[in-house]
Amino acid sequence: MRKIFIALFGFVLVSGQSLASPLITLSGAAASGFSGYKQEAGQSFRGQFENAANVLVDVELSDQVSTQIDMGFGYQNQSGFTNGADISRIAISIAPKNLDNTTLTLGSVTVPFGQFSDAQTDNAMLGQYFIFNDLGYSFLNQGNSLNNFSSVGALGSTDFDHYGMLDVLFFNGTDDTATNTDKGFGVALRYTNDTLIDDVTLGVSAMNVNDSGNANAINANTTGFMGDVKTSLYDIELGGYVAMFTLDDGNVSTKDDVNTFMAYASKKLDQITVSGRYSMVMPSVYNGDGVGGTTAMPMVGLGNVPFSDVDTTRIQLSAIYHLEENVNINNEIIFDTYGENRTNYNNTAFLSYASVAF
Repeated sequence: MRKIFIALFGFVLVSGQSLASPLITLSGAAASGFSGYKQEAGQSFRGQFENAANVLVDVELSDQVSTQIDMGFGYQNQSGFTNGADISRIAISIAPKNLDNTTLTLGSVTVPFGQFSDAQTDNAMLGQYFIFNDLGYSFLNQGNSLNNFSSVGALGSTDFDHYGMLDVLFFNGTDDTATNTDKGFGVALRYTNDTLIDDVTLGVSAMNVNDSGNANAINANTTGFMGDVKTSLYDIELGGYVAMFTLDDGNVSTKDDVNTFMAYASKKLDQITVSGRYSMVMPSVYNGDGVGGTTAMPMVGLGNVPFSDVDTTRIQLSAIYHLEENVNINNEIIFDTYGENRTNYNNTAFLSYASVAF
C-alpha cells in the first residue's frame, strides 16, 4: 500500500511539473475515540479505542478541470472503519464553459440517491449530525454503517437555478469492483428543489442496478425509489425519507420488496448540537427464518442475527460539542432492535470520538 501511496504523490508532482501552475491542496479528517457494543444475549461486550483518518489531495488544473484522490486509513477495529490503508476515491471533475451550471465527474462518486446521500459518514469524515449512518443507507452499503454509498461511474450535475438540481449517474454497481458481465450498468437519478416552498427542500430519486451473480454486491436486480424532505421549524432542522426497493433475486417464489424509512431532528444550542434519528428497514417477509424473502437482502444493524429477513430499527441520539472551529467531540448512543421474538439480538452502542477536519 505504501508503494501505491508514493506513486499517487509522484503522479501529482509530475503533473504539477507538466501543467501550467496547478493548485494542489491537502485536506481531510481524523477521528479517535472509544466505542462499546452490548448485545442482549449470545455475544459478549465489545469495547475498544479506535482511530481513523482520511487525506484528500485536490489538484485544480484550471477553472474547468480538477481531480481528487481520497485515501482512508485506520487500524483493526470493531466499528467498521477502514482497516489499514485504502484508496476510496479517484475522480476527475470537468465544468465545460459552454454548459452553464453543469459539472461532469468521472471516477469514484457518491451515488445520488436521496438528498441526504452526500451527508453520510465515510470513514473518518463523520456525517453532519451522526457518527453511524442510518439503516437505509447502511442497507444500500451492504450493512456497513461507516461508508457512504458510492461507486465508479460518470456523474452529470446541472443546476437549473430556480427550477432545481438534477443529478444523473451511470455506474458500475453496488460494489466498486463490478465488471458488468451482463453488459449493463447501474443508473441513478436525483432531483431536488429548495424554491417551491420557503425553507423546504424536496427531493425524489430513482435507481436501477443489476448485480445478479456478484456475491460482493447486492446480489440482485435492484430497483429503488425515494422521496425525501428537509425543513426548519423554530430553529430545529427536520428531515426524513421513505424509500421502496425491489431486490429481484431471479426466484419467482420469493418476495423481493424492501421498505426503508428515516426521520431526524437536530438543534444547535450554543456550543452543542443535539440530534435524534429513527430509521427502519423492513423486507416483505420478516419472520427471521431465512425462508420466503429475497436471498439478496443484506444483513443490517449491529446484531449477529443468523438470517437477514428481519425487520430492523435504529434509534440514534447524538450530542456534538463544538470545541473550536473544525474540532468536535462527537457522542452518540445507538439502539438497534430486531422485532418480535428476536430481542436477544438487540444491541446498544455508545460512541465517543474527537474529530478534526483540516
